[in-house]
Amino acid sequence: MIQLQIRLTQKESEEIKKSSEIRNPDFTEFGRRAALNRKAEVRTENKIVLEIRALTHRMHETHRELVSRNLEPFKDDFRSLLPEATEAMKRISK
Repeated sequence: MIQLQIRLTQKESEEIKKSSEIRNPDFTEFGRRAALNRKAEVRTENKIVLEIRALTHRMHETHRELVSRNLEPFKDDFRSLLPEATEAMKRISK
């Protein structure tokens, strides 16, 4: 096996790590497949977790925006969705 070294910026490295985390191969295999223009399969569970994470992030942003404009934040039952979403992500990623 031959080893290659590549130089990446911190941002590039983080982007590659994030992309490899949602796919089956590890960082090295992900890089190999990308260099050879081969697809890396995406695990469905990881796609779901990322979508739930993005949704909860948008909910937090909306809440902060409402508070900053002195508007009434979400009702209690709506805010309870955030911990439920976190628990769902934990169950899916097991």
